[in-house]
Amino acid sequence: MVAMALMVFLLISIWAAFSNKINVKEKFLMILYAYVLIWFAYGNLYYFSCDVDNYNRLLIVSQKHKDESLEKLQEIIIQAQYQTPIKGIENFWTLNENLKPQIQNRLKGLVDCYYFSGVTMLTIGFGDVTPVSSLLRLFSVFQGFLGQVIVVIAMGLWINQSGKQK
Repeated sequence: MVAMALMVFLLISIWAAFSNKINVKEKFLMILYAYVLIWFAYGNLYYFSCDVDNYNRLLIVSQKHKDESLEKLQEIIIQAQYQTPIKGIENFWTLNENLKPQIQNRLKGLVDCYYFSGVTMLTIGFGDVTPVSSLLRLFSVFQGFLGQVIVVIAMGLWINQSGKQK
């Protein structure tokens, strides 16, 4: 679901860049809007995948909800994974209280995930936070590439508009 949301946000920014039906100011606003939504989507994606290797989550949930069946526990986790990035922020904090993953020296909370996502998207680089798994490294590389593509599209629009005004 997050991957679909990312693709939709990327398509919005590409459509805005090449559409002749909207003016330059609206193009920049749509690209900026898509950029921010991609940032939030990746932040939420990091939040859920920062402890991919930690399988204690299911055990912690099952110990807290001993009376519930395994199907119900799986349903809770699947429901958490398929929330949309913006609407699901409240759910992430609720599930964080229920799941309480045991994470050491990793991203600790949604704010850290947004920080990591923003630093990657803005191509600043990060020395204080590093991806811990191959999956997170792949997400980081893809997000950095996506950040570069959006910046190139926005700069191309600006240069194109500046050339038309002269």
